[in-house]
Amino acid sequence: MPFSSLRDPVDLARAQAALEAAWDEVRSTIPDAFAERERTKLAYIVVALVAVAEDEDDLTNESSNDINDLLLLENDKPLARPRPGSRPELSLDSVRAAKR
Repeated sequence: MPFSSLRDPVDLARAQAALEAAWDEVRSTIPDAFAERERTKLAYIVVALVAVAEDEDDLTNESSNDINDLLLLENDKPLARPRPGSRPELSLDSVRAAKR
């Protein structure tokens, strides 16, 4: 469970609200077959950003931007040339580095 690491009730409430709002923004772009997996990724992104976001809107915007960037990288351009039969590891850090 992504939110199990959040101990502060305020952070937990912000994270849950931001997850729902960000999911509403990106849900239509994700095929049904991958919805559960991508929502879980989004939840982990929200948790990673909850401590640094200025407010719930910032948390929502950054989270939806990061999941969109991650989806683009996964589907359009690999971050590194993979070995035959393997896939490069994608992470939030690699997504942010690729955006620079």
